[in-house]
Amino acid sequence: MKIRRLTFVALALVAVLPAAGCGGGAKDAARKACGEVLPALSGAPALPKGFPAVDSVIYTKSTQDGSAEIVSGYLPGEVADAFAAFASAISGAPGYKVTKREHEEFDAELDFAGGSKTGQVKLVQLCQGRTGVTVTARPG
Repeated sequence: MKIRRLTFVALALVAVLPAAGCGGGAKDAARKACGEVLPALSGAPALPKGFPAVDSVIYTKSTQDGSAEIVSGYLPGEVADAFAAFASAISGAPGYKVTKREHEEFDAELDFAGGSKTGQVKLVQLCQGRTGVTVTARPG
């Protein structure tokens, strides 16, 4: 019985460990060429009142999940540039502030408060030269 249990554990580890190392995600995507882009929203995105505009951002989708407003899109460039642009825009917008920053090479998050909302700007490298943007805002 003990040998069967050890065999099961060993097989489970053999199956799980390789998968754990394969999660390149944004890092792998950053090396790939970009494909077609989604078209911009036909109307204004549902961003919080006074949320700062960042040059070159193209918003492509606007949804609501309960009380959260979620707006997605992209902008040309790398995560580092997008992070700097959003951090500067949010910090410089009247009534807005950055409450938390997290930046890695291929993804980043900026938490914010302002416009009677709290939320997050999530940035992910989608491919070479294109960064995905997701702005999630909730009632503050």
